[in-house]
Amino acid sequence: MDVSTESFDASVLAETPYSCAVRRRGDTSEIVLEGELDLAARPALDEVVATALQPGPVARVIVDLTRVTFADSTTMTWLVRADTRTREAGGRLIAIADQGPVLDILKMTGIDERVTLIADGRTP
Repeated sequence: MDVSTESFDASVLAETPYSCAVRRRGDTSEIVLEGELDLAARPALDEVVATALQPGPVARVIVDLTRVTFADSTTMTWLVRADTRTREAGGRLIAIADQGPVLDILKMTGIDERVTLIADGRTP
């Protein structure tokens, strides 16, 4: 069996359809997420929450989902675990989402009842 690699562009695999950033102001950390969050984003999501909680103490972790275009069950599980880790560190997790599919899945899964959810995209 012959396999041709002539049309294969390895740089496509290196591109990520998501980004994560952490900003810290006083005792508040803001995690800004963007793009498509699925299983491939999991390691970056775990790292970003660890970064947001260090150094402590952290009173609030704000997760900005307003730029997320896709979120699956991996993201929802991560959000619940991030909430647990934030509570264990003595803080409170706040999620911000705009109207649309991400907000819909937060409500369908009941996560909106577990974390503080701001559904209009305004930072508290």
